[in-house]
Amino acid sequence: MIPASLRRTGQAIALALSLLSFSGGLVSAHGLPGTVLILSADDDQLKVAVQVPVDELIIAAPALVRFEKLPADRDLPADQLALLDEYFALHFKLAANRADLPLTLLQASLQNNQSVDHGAYSMLIANFAAPHQGSDNIFPLQLTYDAVMHEIRSHSATVYWQAADADPIGIAEFYYQEIDGNLAKQRLTLP
Repeated sequence: MIPASLRRTGQAIALALSLLSFSGGLVSAHGLPGTVLILSADDDQLKVAVQVPVDELIIAAPALVRFEKLPADRDLPADQLALLDEYFALHFKLAANRADLPLTLLQASLQNNQSVDHGAYSMLIANFAAPHQGSDNIFPLQLTYDAVMHEIRSHSATVYWQAADADPIGIAEFYYQEIDGNLAKQRLTLP
């Protein structure tokens, strides 16, 4: 049995620590935005722009730590692009008619961002392409995606469809989810 005076002291310390964390003294971190995937198409290619906060990407894939020192608004060097391609090959797949679409990483760069909600942060923007059978036959798609989420379970992903000359429309939003021990697949359709 813990003496009452010791219990009250412990409660007082816990309360002080929680108040300190809410006042900014102990915890000064802020959450970063989730991943954004923007799908679009032309006559024979499905294009996907993936936007991921660099800090969270590095937590999920420590081999990409060199991204912290790369300049913004320039294409990633070939060696870094190859590392990124290896990472996404494990965490990002698209399928149509139950057949995987061969995703090709075309280009990637970093972009410095600033927002009231998130402060200053760096985003990776990676552009992928996959062949398809014409713009009328794109949907439904099956998305398997857990980049960053496999390590940071609170990370989310939002998927948009960008038709030619139109504003993007949201088609999916999700967090990491497993079904019977397997990563959940997201069915993408137009609303």
